[in-house]
Amino acid sequence: MVTGGTFQFFRSVPFSTFYDVQARSFLHGTWSMPASVLSIEGIRTGGRTDMYFGPVPALFRLPVLIFTHRLDGRLTEPSLLIGFVVALVFASLLSWRVRGMIRGAAPVSRFEAALTAAIIVVIGLGSVLFFLGATAQVYEEAEMWGAALALGSFYALVGFLDRPSAGRLVATGVLTTLALLTRGSVGAGPVVALGLAAAVYLLAWMATRVPRWQPTIQRLPRAFGIQVADPPGRFGVGLVAAMAIPVVLYVAINEIKFGTLFSIPLNRQVATLTNAHQQAVLAANGGSLFGLKFLPTNLLQFARPDALTLTRLFPWVFFPGKALVLGHLLYDLRDWTSSVPASMPVLFLLAVLGVVSVFRPARLRGRFARLRGRFARLRGRFAAPGSGIAPAGPEPATIEGALAAPGIAGLRLPLVGSVAGTAGMLVIAFIAERYLSDAMPMLLLAALPGWHVVMRRWAGLGTTPTPKVVRTVGAAVLVVLALFELWTTFSLSLFYQRELGSAITIPQRAGMVSFQEQVDRTLVGGPAPGVRFAPTLPTHAEALDLAVIGNCAGVYQFDGKSWQPVELGAHGGALLLDVGFPSTNLGQRQPLLVTGGATPQDVVAVTWEGGDLYRFSYLFDGSAFGGTRQDWYTEPAVAVAPGGPHRVQVDLVTGLGQIYITVDGSPVFSLLYPVAPPNGVRLGSAPPSISTTPVFAGRVRSLPVPTPICNDLERRR
Repeated sequence: MVTGGTFQFFRSVPFSTFYDVQARSFLHGTWSMPASVLSIEGIRTGGRTDMYFGPVPALFRLPVLIFTHRLDGRLTEPSLLIGFVVALVFASLLSWRVRGMIRGAAPVSRFEAALTAAIIVVIGLGSVLFFLGATAQVYEEAEMWGAALALGSFYALVGFLDRPSAGRLVATGVLTTLALLTRGSVGAGPVVALGLAAAVYLLAWMATRVPRWQPTIQRLPRAFGIQVADPPGRFGVGLVAAMAIPVVLYVAINEIKFGTLFSIPLNRQVATLTNAHQQAVLAANGGSLFGLKFLPTNLLQFARPDALTLTRLFPWVFFPGKALVLGHLLYDLRDWTSSVPASMPVLFLLAVLGVVSVFRPARLRGRFARLRGRFARLRGRFAAPGSGIAPAGPEPATIEGALAAPGIAGLRLPLVGSVAGTAGMLVIAFIAERYLSDAMPMLLLAALPGWHVVMRRWAGLGTTPTPKVVRTVGAAVLVVLALFELWTTFSLSLFYQRELGSAITIPQRAGMVSFQEQVDRTLVGGPAPGVRFAPTLPTHAEALDLAVIGNCAGVYQFDGKSWQPVELGAHGGALLLDVGFPSTNLGQRQPLLVTGGATPQDVVAVTWEGGDLYRFSYLFDGSAFGGTRQDWYTEPAVAVAPGGPHRVQVDLVTGLGQIYITVDGSPVFSLLYPVAPPNGVRLGSAPPSISTTPVFAGRVRSLPVPTPICNDLERRR
């Protein structure tokens, strides 16, 4: 998923180079970055431009970037994969720690090991963590590492609260710092949890100085299931430091970059300066994207149980409609989004059970345990001979025989703190599926105790044996829900990656549409669903509808907001070229084609960077973005074998302001800016006014443009 089905782990896509460039800026002793790299996400302060994303993923790149430039702009996909693995490692470690709190040193059977492996698979492949691989951009990378590091900090904190030590406290502080400096919203969860733990420890320390306070204050550690170390003062100060250091660093970085303590000056963001809608959103909300008034709408969307729908197109499970806005609110964006109960039902149900188990008072657990024991003895006493019901054993003498072991209460404080990590996604004027990752630490802190409570009951270690029929039905339900969760996550991820996201290339969309048509033709037959044949693009359509324009001039798909190109013909802006790439004129732009037919002209240029590396550039009219002259936009270099022949397709989607370039079917360049129409195309040479070499040193000639998708839709018409 993270490579878009290509298994090429070092691709560059739009909005994926931020952290690489930030790391290069660090090596030059500055925070600021080129405005051309940050594009609409840049924050302008005076004459500099900074990004609002935290620095940690950029710091992780330094060990690679200090040795080579070859991977510049190509590390987002590997970073996403590594972050995914780190998240699962911390989930596994937390699961083992929670098991010890619930079941003590009980031996692990092969059956339990297999089921635990299965639940880790569900956590990885059946959750929003998998969805984050659908789009390899800076947004998803920040979400992935933020969730992974926050989960790690909670794992360390749970260990500290269970058995305090200096090493566990230092690990908690370091991981909390990394989480907060990656993504402040989810990092706030462990910060708040550390603050609560520090308050408990400091109150316990005060109680040692004021004896009359001891009976009252001692109830607080018991309420949170904490074994306060003796003496508490030293660890109390350590907890304060572990909480304060990441906050101070966060404030210092914000002050250096933006001149603010905590807030991001969105009024200076390029997207705001160039987007009237975002300006209106900020104006309607006091200059911010955050507010409690968004809480009802966001909470409803992220918690509604019906946030899925079905479609005839593979893989069939689809997003619901856009989020229902409660009240008269103006949102920046309501992207395609499901919910926790709908897309992650297994984790949601286990989380509900886990919350009940963790927060149920010990006296109630003991009372329920005694009642179950008495019922079991009565059932055994009155059971008919040969019924198979054996008299119950003696009632457990301690609460250890109840549903949960005493240590499970130690999860209360981390769970309460983790709620703070979800505040950002609930009070922002922006709804997106990727934001569900902010809830993953909280969800797993609740779901893992729920899972081990279930495992304890299945192992027959409760106060009364669980009837076999209950275990069988429960297992069947969990298996069905787990399979549904895995398929749903895969389906939503695939739809978003290939048809709904913001940076989908024409080859990606074309491949998905072609495969969907093949599946539908095989399973259903008849006319293809949702296809319109028209001279121009329709003004209204449903998501995933297709439009065939003219005589196969182009096939477009509606993504819920606008029409996007699936396949272009020669009359729709596509150029197919036979190219032999030169290994001359090192570092100089060479004109592959010039289009536009008038001044200023747009140019596609190629630069040989040595060896098998070539860099594609596009010269466009910068006045569309407030500029006064033409500007070059350049993508990172790609590996292309010198010479040829190579089939290079240039898709100039002039009506939608897009240009895509592929070499032998692999995307090498994409630009979502207005482009000149393909009028008067000149191949391999440029006028003297263009800052390239006069001619292309390699070979370039035009080829006929095939339209297989359009031809297939015409046959099914």
